[in-house]
Amino acid sequence: MLRSVLSQAAAASATARPTAAATPAILATRTYMRGLDHSPSRKAQTQHDLYSSTHPEYVRHDALLAQTTNLIMRHGKKAQAARLLTDALDHVRALTNTPGSGLPARADPADLFAEAVARTAPLLETKAFKRGNKVLQIPKALNERQRNRRGITWILDAAGKRSDKEFGKRLGNEIAAVLDGTSEAVKRKDQLYKLALANRANVAVKMNI
Repeated sequence: MLRSVLSQAAAASATARPTAAATPAILATRTYMRGLDHSPSRKAQTQHDLYSSTHPEYVRHDALLAQTTNLIMRHGKKAQAARLLTDALDHVRALTNTPGSGLPARADPADLFAEAVARTAPLLETKAFKRGNKVLQIPKALNERQRNRRGITWILDAAGKRSDKEFGKRLGNEIAAVLDGTSEAVKRKDQLYKLALANRANVAVKMNI
């Protein structure tokens, strides 16, 4: 199974990544507040109530947004983390309505964020294992939640290095950079794949951990 994952990683690194323009446009009526029981701001609450009353089929739990909220959260302030994520998706929505931004017009920001996570989430990672005097890097396959966590973490780290004052704008601009293929998170994924492919001979090594 791990060898097939390595083959997929090699194919992913060899092929060109699609641009954001290739992403199909999503219905603009879909709410970006999916997965949040209580909207963290008055503006978001109003829009959430409007969409939930007219399009109840679009209001559903989103595990990816919930996982991202937990990764943003600090000191147990989950409402604050939800508000920051909402601000970021609000900024992405504004970018979709801005000509020349490179994002699909009137696309759902939650779907764009899911696409960004999918482009940065690696299929595997490498574990350091010491055998004698040598330290071996052993590729290891990741499950879906682990892949998403790694991709989200890389996006948040890259967003933290941006110069924008507001976190929502930093994260929103980083999501757009991922879809454009210029984000540092995408480069980290490529570097990880190169390391895993270079050490693919160590797949058969058994780690006593």
